[in-house]
Amino acid sequence: MEERLHLKGLNGIRTIAAVCVVLSHLRVLLPEFPVIQGNSFDMTNYAVTMFFTLSGFLITYLLFMEKKKKEISIKNFYIRRILRIWPLYFTYLALAFITIYIYEPGKLPGALPYYLFFAANVPSIFNTHLPHLAQYWSLGVEEQFYIFWPWLMKRSRNALKALIIFTVCFFLLVLFSHITNVEWNGISLLRVLEINRFECMSIGGIAALLCLQRHDLFIKTVTHPFTQVICWLSLLLMFVNKFHIPYFPDNGLVALVTCGLIVNLSFNKKTLISLENRF
Repeated sequence: MEERLHLKGLNGIRTIAAVCVVLSHLRVLLPEFPVIQGNSFDMTNYAVTMFFTLSGFLITYLLFMEKKKKEISIKNFYIRRILRIWPLYFTYLALAFITIYIYEPGKLPGALPYYLFFAANVPSIFNTHLPHLAQYWSLGVEEQFYIFWPWLMKRSRNALKALIIFTVCFFLLVLFSHITNVEWNGISLLRVLEINRFECMSIGGIAALLCLQRHDLFIKTVTHPFTQVICWLSLLLMFVNKFHIPYFPDNGLVALVTCGLIVNLSFNKKTLISLENRF
Protein backbone atom coordinates (compact mmCIF):
# COMPACT_ATOMS: atom_id res chain seq x y z
CA MET A 1 0.00 0.00 0.00
CA GLU A 2 1.08 3.61 -0.65
CA GLU A 3 2.50 5.23 2.46
CA ARG A 4 0.36 7.98 3.87
CA LEU A 5 2.24 11.20 3.23
CA HIS A 6 1.13 14.58 4.47
CA LEU A 7 3.23 17.56 3.43
CA LYS A 8 2.20 20.75 5.20
CA GLY A 9 0.66 23.53 3.17
CA LEU A 10 -0.08 21.57 0.00
CA ASN A 11 -3.82 21.49 0.66
CA GLY A 12 -3.58 25.27 0.97
CA ILE A 13 -1.92 25.55 -2.47
CA ARG A 14 -4.57 23.22 -3.91
CA THR A 15 -7.30 25.39 -2.39
CA ILE A 16 -5.86 28.59 -3.88
CA ALA A 17 -5.57 26.98 -7.32
CA ALA A 18 -9.04 25.38 -7.18
CA VAL A 19 -10.78 28.59 -6.10
CA CYS A 20 -9.03 30.48 -8.90
CA VAL A 21 -10.21 27.94 -11.48
CA VAL A 22 -13.81 28.14 -10.22
CA LEU A 23 -13.86 31.97 -10.17
CA SER A 24 -12.28 32.18 -13.62
CA HIS A 25 -14.88 29.81 -15.05
CA LEU A 26 -17.66 31.77 -13.36
CA ARG A 27 -16.38 34.87 -15.13
CA VAL A 28 -17.14 33.13 -18.43
CA LEU A 29 -20.47 31.62 -17.34
CA LEU A 30 -21.72 34.70 -15.46
CA PRO A 31 -20.21 37.74 -17.20
CA GLU A 32 -22.71 40.04 -15.48
CA PHE A 33 -21.54 39.00 -11.99
CA PRO A 34 -19.95 42.24 -10.66
CA VAL A 35 -17.22 40.65 -8.51
CA ILE A 36 -15.52 38.93 -11.44
CA GLN A 37 -16.17 41.29 -14.36
CA GLY A 38 -13.50 42.18 -16.90
CA ASN A 39 -10.11 40.61 -17.54
CA SER A 40 -8.45 41.52 -14.26
CA PHE A 41 -8.98 38.02 -12.91
CA ASP A 42 -8.30 35.05 -15.17
CA MET A 43 -5.91 32.73 -13.37
CA THR A 44 -7.20 29.43 -14.76
CA ASN A 45 -4.12 28.78 -16.88
CA TYR A 46 -1.70 29.51 -14.03
CA ALA A 47 -3.78 27.51 -11.54
CA VAL A 48 -3.71 24.41 -13.76
CA THR A 49 0.08 24.78 -14.06
CA MET A 50 0.24 24.86 -10.25
CA PHE A 51 -1.72 21.59 -10.15
CA PHE A 52 0.60 20.01 -12.73
CA THR A 53 3.68 21.08 -10.75
CA LEU A 54 2.19 19.72 -7.53
CA SER A 55 1.44 16.45 -9.29
CA GLY A 56 5.01 16.13 -10.62
CA PHE A 57 6.43 16.92 -7.18
CA LEU A 58 4.26 14.46 -5.26
CA ILE A 59 4.51 11.59 -7.74
CA THR A 60 8.31 11.88 -7.87
CA TYR A 61 8.56 12.28 -4.09
CA LEU A 62 6.43 9.18 -3.46
CA LEU A 63 8.27 7.09 -6.04
CA PHE A 64 11.65 7.84 -4.48
CA MET A 65 10.38 7.38 -0.95
CA GLU A 66 9.40 3.91 -2.15
CA LYS A 67 12.73 3.43 -3.91
CA LYS A 68 14.59 4.13 -0.65
CA LYS A 69 12.91 1.13 0.97
CA LYS A 70 12.61 -1.26 -1.98
CA GLU A 71 12.37 -1.37 -5.76
CA ILE A 72 9.69 0.82 -7.35
CA SER A 73 6.66 -1.32 -8.19
CA ILE A 74 5.25 -0.12 -11.52
CA LYS A 75 2.25 -2.41 -11.09
CA ASN A 76 1.34 -0.97 -7.70
CA PHE A 77 1.86 2.56 -9.02
CA TYR A 78 -0.71 2.04 -11.77
CA ILE A 79 -3.16 0.31 -9.42
CA ARG A 80 -3.01 3.31 -7.08
CA ARG A 81 -3.55 5.76 -9.94
CA ILE A 82 -6.46 3.72 -11.35
CA LEU A 83 -8.25 3.50 -7.98
CA ARG A 84 -7.68 7.20 -7.36
CA ILE A 85 -8.77 8.57 -10.74
CA TRP A 86 -10.83 6.15 -12.81
CA PRO A 87 -14.05 5.82 -10.71
CA LEU A 88 -14.80 9.55 -10.69
CA TYR A 89 -13.42 10.01 -14.21
CA PHE A 90 -15.79 7.50 -15.79
CA THR A 91 -18.75 8.43 -13.56
CA TYR A 92 -18.64 12.03 -14.72
CA LEU A 93 -17.93 10.94 -18.31
CA ALA A 94 -21.07 8.75 -18.28
CA LEU A 95 -23.20 11.60 -16.90
CA ALA A 96 -21.83 14.01 -19.52
CA PHE A 97 -22.48 11.44 -22.27
CA ILE A 98 -26.10 10.99 -21.16
CA THR A 99 -26.61 14.76 -21.01
CA ILE A 100 -25.19 15.24 -24.51
CA TYR A 101 -27.25 12.33 -25.83
CA ILE A 102 -30.47 13.88 -24.48
CA TYR A 103 -29.88 17.55 -25.24
CA GLU A 104 -27.26 17.71 -27.99
CA PRO A 105 -27.29 14.32 -29.79
CA GLY A 106 -25.79 15.86 -32.92
CA LYS A 107 -22.50 16.23 -31.07
CA LEU A 108 -22.08 12.45 -30.71
CA PRO A 109 -20.01 10.41 -31.12
CA GLY A 110 -17.57 13.17 -32.05
CA ALA A 111 -14.37 13.01 -30.05
CA LEU A 112 -15.73 10.51 -27.49
CA PRO A 113 -13.03 7.83 -28.12
CA TYR A 114 -10.35 10.30 -26.99
CA TYR A 115 -12.11 10.65 -23.63
CA LEU A 116 -12.51 6.91 -23.23
CA PHE A 117 -8.76 6.39 -23.69
CA PHE A 118 -7.47 9.34 -21.61
CA ALA A 119 -6.51 11.55 -24.54
CA ALA A 120 -8.91 14.43 -23.89
CA ASN A 121 -6.08 16.89 -24.52
CA VAL A 122 -6.19 16.02 -28.25
CA PRO A 123 -9.71 17.44 -28.85
CA SER A 124 -8.65 20.52 -26.88
CA ILE A 125 -5.70 21.07 -29.21
CA PHE A 126 -8.01 20.94 -32.24
CA ASN A 127 -10.96 22.69 -30.52
CA THR A 128 -13.20 19.67 -31.11
CA HIS A 129 -13.99 18.83 -27.48
CA LEU A 130 -17.46 17.63 -26.53
CA PRO A 131 -19.82 19.79 -24.45
CA HIS A 132 -19.35 19.58 -20.66
CA LEU A 133 -15.98 17.82 -21.11
CA ALA A 134 -13.60 20.62 -22.07
CA GLN A 135 -11.97 20.48 -18.63
CA TYR A 136 -10.91 16.85 -19.18
CA TRP A 137 -7.87 17.98 -21.17
CA SER A 138 -5.77 18.33 -18.01
CA LEU A 139 -6.66 14.78 -16.93
CA GLY A 140 -5.50 13.55 -20.33
CA VAL A 141 -2.15 15.28 -19.84
CA GLU A 142 -1.70 13.79 -16.37
CA GLU A 143 -2.64 10.26 -17.41
CA GLN A 144 -0.16 10.40 -20.31
CA PHE A 145 2.50 11.71 -17.93
CA TYR A 146 1.90 8.68 -15.70
CA ILE A 147 2.51 6.34 -18.63
CA PHE A 148 6.24 7.09 -18.86
CA TRP A 149 7.18 8.85 -15.61
CA PRO A 150 7.51 5.86 -13.22
CA TRP A 151 9.53 3.98 -15.86
CA LEU A 152 11.88 6.94 -16.26
CA MET A 153 12.31 7.18 -12.48
CA LYS A 154 12.88 3.44 -12.09
CA ARG A 155 15.30 2.93 -14.99
CA SER A 156 17.40 6.09 -14.67
CA ARG A 157 20.76 5.56 -12.98
CA ASN A 158 20.90 9.28 -12.23
CA ALA A 159 17.28 10.41 -11.99
CA LEU A 160 18.13 14.05 -11.23
CA LYS A 161 20.33 14.32 -14.32
CA ALA A 162 17.63 12.64 -16.44
CA LEU A 163 15.00 15.08 -15.15
CA ILE A 164 17.17 18.11 -15.80
CA ILE A 165 17.91 16.97 -19.37
CA PHE A 166 14.22 16.21 -19.98
CA THR A 167 13.15 19.60 -18.60
CA VAL A 168 15.76 21.63 -20.48
CA CYS A 169 14.95 19.91 -23.81
CA PHE A 170 11.21 20.41 -23.38
CA PHE A 171 11.71 24.01 -22.23
CA LEU A 172 13.93 24.82 -25.24
CA LEU A 173 11.27 23.37 -27.53
CA VAL A 174 8.64 25.60 -25.89
CA LEU A 175 10.95 28.61 -26.23
CA PHE A 176 11.55 27.76 -29.90
CA SER A 177 7.79 27.54 -30.51
CA HIS A 178 7.29 30.94 -28.83
CA ILE A 179 9.83 32.59 -31.09
CA THR A 180 9.08 30.87 -34.41
CA ASN A 181 5.31 30.27 -34.11
CA VAL A 182 5.55 27.07 -36.17
CA GLU A 183 2.18 25.77 -37.43
CA TRP A 184 0.80 22.61 -39.09
CA ASN A 185 -2.66 22.81 -40.63
CA GLY A 186 -3.49 25.84 -38.53
CA ILE A 187 -2.39 24.22 -35.25
CA SER A 188 0.68 25.80 -33.69
CA LEU A 189 3.42 23.83 -31.98
CA LEU A 190 3.11 26.31 -29.12
CA ARG A 191 -0.52 25.33 -28.52
CA VAL A 192 0.40 21.64 -28.42
CA LEU A 193 3.20 22.24 -25.93
CA GLU A 194 1.22 24.65 -23.76
CA ILE A 195 -1.48 22.02 -23.34
CA ASN A 196 0.95 19.15 -22.74
CA ARG A 197 2.94 20.81 -19.96
CA PHE A 198 5.25 17.94 -19.13
CA GLU A 199 8.07 20.38 -18.33
CA CYS A 200 6.00 21.81 -15.45
CA MET A 201 5.58 18.33 -13.96
CA SER A 202 9.28 17.58 -14.40
CA ILE A 203 10.21 20.87 -12.70
CA GLY A 204 8.14 19.68 -9.75
CA GLY A 205 9.99 16.35 -9.95
CA ILE A 206 13.38 18.07 -9.83
CA ALA A 207 12.35 20.02 -6.73
CA ALA A 208 11.17 16.78 -5.09
CA LEU A 209 14.51 15.04 -5.72
CA LEU A 210 16.51 18.01 -4.44
CA CYS A 211 14.41 18.03 -1.27
CA LEU A 212 14.88 14.29 -0.78
CA GLN A 213 18.63 14.65 -1.32
CA ARG A 214 18.68 17.63 1.07
CA HIS A 215 20.62 19.63 -1.49
CA ASP A 216 22.14 22.39 0.63
CA LEU A 217 22.41 25.19 -1.97
CA PHE A 218 18.90 24.52 -3.28
CA ILE A 219 17.33 24.48 0.19
CA LYS A 220 19.17 27.64 1.31
CA THR A 221 18.27 29.52 -1.87
CA VAL A 222 14.60 28.54 -1.97
CA THR A 223 13.96 29.06 1.76
CA HIS A 224 15.69 32.45 1.88
CA PRO A 225 13.23 35.18 2.96
CA PHE A 226 13.88 37.13 -0.26
CA THR A 227 12.92 34.09 -2.37
CA GLN A 228 9.78 33.59 -0.32
CA VAL A 229 8.73 37.21 -0.84
CA ILE A 230 9.33 36.88 -4.59
CA CYS A 231 7.18 33.74 -4.72
CA TRP A 232 4.24 35.27 -2.86
CA LEU A 233 4.45 38.52 -4.84
CA SER A 234 4.49 36.48 -8.04
CA LEU A 235 1.31 34.73 -6.89
CA LEU A 236 -0.33 38.13 -6.36
CA LEU A 237 0.74 39.21 -9.86
CA MET A 238 -0.86 36.06 -11.27
CA PHE A 239 -4.14 37.08 -9.64
CA VAL A 240 -4.20 40.35 -11.62
CA ASN A 241 -2.79 38.91 -14.89
CA LYS A 242 0.48 40.85 -14.65
CA PHE A 243 2.78 37.82 -14.40
CA HIS A 244 4.39 37.80 -17.82
CA ILE A 245 7.78 38.23 -19.46
CA PRO A 246 7.60 38.78 -23.26
CA TYR A 247 8.81 35.78 -25.31
CA PHE A 248 9.36 33.76 -22.14
CA PRO A 249 7.13 30.77 -21.32
CA ASP A 250 4.86 31.75 -18.44
CA ASN A 251 4.15 28.17 -17.40
CA GLY A 252 7.80 27.50 -16.60
CA LEU A 253 7.91 30.54 -14.34
CA VAL A 254 4.67 29.53 -12.61
CA ALA A 255 6.10 26.04 -12.04
CA LEU A 256 9.23 27.54 -10.43
CA VAL A 257 7.13 29.77 -8.18
CA THR A 258 4.94 26.81 -7.21
CA CYS A 259 8.03 24.78 -6.29
CA GLY A 260 9.21 27.66 -4.12
CA LEU A 261 5.87 27.69 -2.31
CA ILE A 262 5.85 23.90 -1.89
CA VAL A 263 9.35 23.77 -0.42
CA ASN A 264 8.73 26.63 2.03
CA LEU A 265 5.29 25.51 3.14
CA SER A 266 6.27 21.86 3.54
CA PHE A 267 9.93 21.85 4.60
CA ASN A 268 10.83 25.30 5.95
CA LYS A 269 10.25 25.65 9.70
CA LYS A 270 10.75 29.42 9.37
CA THR A 271 8.35 29.99 6.47
CA LEU A 272 7.03 33.56 6.31
CA ILE A 273 3.47 32.42 5.57
CA SER A 274 1.80 29.19 6.68
CA LEU A 275 -1.31 27.73 5.07
CA GLU A 276 -1.61 24.99 7.65
CA ASN A 277 -4.84 26.04 9.38
CA ARG A 278 -8.38 24.75 9.78
CA PHE A 279 -9.90 27.10 7.23
